Amino acid sequence: RRPMAAKCQYFKIGIFVIAGTFLTAGGIVALGMRSTGEKPILVETYFEESVQGLSVGSPVKQRGVQIGSVSEISFVDFRYPLTAETRMKMRGRPVFVLSEIDSKYAQSPEGQSREEILRSAVERGLRVRLASQGITGLSYLDVEQLEPKENPPMAIHWKPHDYYVPSAASTGQRVVSSIEDILASLGGVDFKAIGADLE
Repeated sequence: RRPMAAKCQYFKIGIFVIAGTFLTAGGIVALGMRSTGEKPILVETYFEESVQGLSVGSPVKQRGVQIGSVSEISFVDFRYPLTAETRMKMRGRPVFVLSEIDSKYAQSPEGQSREEILRSAVERGLRVRLASQGITGLSYLDVEQLEPKENPPMAIHWKPHDYYVPSAASTGQRVVSSIEDILASLGGVDFKAIGADLE
């Protein structure tokens, strides 16, 4: 009787393991089908400043809501072949950043394509800015609607492979630029003449 009971117990365990395996495999297939049906939208941006603190997987946010994540960081000349003349026109070595945006945040109304909507938004001042997450030193990308005249897009000499949103200078970069402008202005002041006038 004991061997028979043991065989019955093993049989039940085997059935349980097989059923669990099938359920797990079915769940994985279902998730895979769902993810392939909702492909993220690829958006590329170029920065003329350092992207220190930004890494693959960093969040992309709009008004504090995460709408995607960074999937690739490189240099523009690794992504696009640039001529020597083009390199001379550029200021430094621009950084290439590719982001994956959740498709549910980029739905287009009927009669308009994503290209048309994005082009219109960029003309109205849609920009990507590097932002800091605080004292951690980590950074993320912040999508904002800025004044287009104060934040002109960077001149590019290649055709982007994916959707393109221009970048805007980060807060830190603007502070540095302001300090440089002040120092440049102070450099033109004749302090000796001012001192003589005071005397």
